[in-house]
Amino acid sequence: MTLIAMNHAAIVDIKTKGAKGDGITDDGPAILRAWKEACEGPPPSSLLIPPGIYLSLAIELVGPCKGPVEIIANGATIKAPPELAKFTKESWITIRNADKLTVTGGTFDGQGQQAWTTKICKDSTACQIPVEPVMIVFLLEKEAGIFISIEWPVDQDMASIGSLGKYPNEEQVEGIFLNNCTITGAVNGLRIKSWPDSYPGTVNDIHFEDIIVTSVTNPILIDQEYCPNKACKIRGTSAAKVAVKLVCSSLAPCESVEVADINLTFNEGPATSDCTNAKPKVAGQNVPGVCRA
Repeated sequence: MTLIAMNHAAIVDIKTKGAKGDGITDDGPAILRAWKEACEGPPPSSLLIPPGIYLSLAIELVGPCKGPVEIIANGATIKAPPELAKFTKESWITIRNADKLTVTGGTFDGQGQQAWTTKICKDSTACQIPVEPVMIVFLLEKEAGIFISIEWPVDQDMASIGSLGKYPNEEQVEGIFLNNCTITGAVNGLRIKSWPDSYPGTVNDIHFEDIIVTSVTNPILIDQEYCPNKACKIRGTSAAKVAVKLVCSSLAPCESVEVADINLTFNEGPATSDCTNAKPKVAGQNVPGVCRA
């Protein structure tokens, strides 16, 4: 006698979990329930978002899952709420610790244009839009095997890998595939970013293919000097009068040195700077003023 075990893929429809698809009702809880069943079910499994318009507040889809999961959203539009008061988290949709994830089809609309037209957002320093205005965030212990194929209208970052290198011993980032996508109205389209003077790490096997961009400010951006909200400023107090010292060899002078946004004080009087065989490029506001040798 021969026994054959058949493993049928599980498809969990968010409509069976209470989603309305009317563009008014918050379907986030239904998406969460469908994700939980698909993630915990026998692999491979799929979360199905049928054609329709779905409103979702901020949600977090958490793994690890028992195997690969595919989110199928062909013909579906998932919208964020345009009201800033409804954002209680720093991102809209967070997917955490879900290896070998595939996202196929769908339009994810952050409705950023409506948010930016509000009176408070005309002054960007007072606008309480999420700190990292990225619509969908992938947080993985080891970023591997992410496949995405969607249409994504968004105001800031569309596909942003990073920020990398902020902490020691970060896992390598690998196996990310972004295929057959349309990016509309974003500031940054395809972006890989790391902190300046960051801890060592690796990024490899990243694929951006068959991408259409419309009115995107920076379609492709690799940034190893990422520093949001001027968080990388050098500021504080100096125990010595010379707070900035660039001392270079006359045989091999320092070149391409950039100094910006320094605010250092000396308790016993004005701080100073000293440069030898260096001609720094100076930008921003600097205290003390940075010398040019």
